[in-house]
Amino acid sequence: MAFSDFELSVDVARIQKDISITLQDGVGVAQFVAGEAQNLGQQTVANPLEENPSHALVIGKKTKAVKRKIRNASTFTMREEFS
Repeated sequence: MAFSDFELSVDVARIQKDISITLQDGVGVAQFVAGEAQNLGQQTVANPLEENPSHALVIGKKTKAVKRKIRNASTFTMREEFS
């Protein structure tokens, strides 16, 4: 199920200029505002990687209610739409 990992790996949109680089064919991206996750008791932490400087983590237990609220606050785009 989406948004389940205790340490959810994400990219910060204002840093990641070409999101298609980090996506595989046939998958997409869910975009949500960090404040939405923070309002649900999640911690958002920058975690830049050498190969992905926009990498960050959303840390915290993702209950069914938290996962549903993040999903409902998200917009979804398939990788092909970025090309």
